[in-house]
Amino acid sequence: FLRPGGIFRSVRLVAVPATHLTRFQVEPAFDASFKDATLHLRLKMELGGGSGAAIAFRLTAPDGSEVPLNTGSLSFDPSRQEREADLLVRGAIHWDAEHPRLYTLFATVSGPDGKPLERLSRKVGFRQVAVVGNRMFVNGREVKRRRVCGFTDIARLKELNGNHVRQKFGTESYFDEANRLGMYILHETPIDFAKYG
Repeated sequence: FLRPGGIFRSVRLVAVPATHLTRFQVEPAFDASFKDATLHLRLKMELGGGSGAAIAFRLTAPDGSEVPLNTGSLSFDPSRQEREADLLVRGAIHWDAEHPRLYTLFATVSGPDGKPLERLSRKVGFRQVAVVGNRMFVNGREVKRRRVCGFTDIARLKELNGNHVRQKFGTESYFDEANRLGMYILHETPIDFAKYG
């Protein structure tokens, strides 16, 4: 086997303001009945020499309608640059490979004067995956996987009636496309045959 190194997909350089988010991690989870959900946020702010900042949140449903949130904003200062928060979403619409319905979470970073410095968004699919033995459950329902290994064209795999891919070289844009089109991914680190030294 030959595993070449190098750049597999496109690369981009992003300019950010001195005060900006360095972590914007969103983890959805359902309650026991798979009705209401929580978006668990892990956030980290680079204050860029400033005294503080705040983030305001807004969430829209797959149809574009506004979703009420229990937490509208969070503040940051030099002693508190990392925060976690839970946003409750009642009656969350499920995401699965056949129905890849996505919410959009918007975050606006503002400086101490209230002026916006940075605007970010994340597409979020409400799904909770559990593996029991060799069976996979998504939002409490068993999923039959039709899969391949290393396939990079998600749109083509969907045309072939696939719903699952094992991938070692996933990028943010690859995962975004899988989220949008409806594809389950088993993601691995790009390292082979470690047991052979």
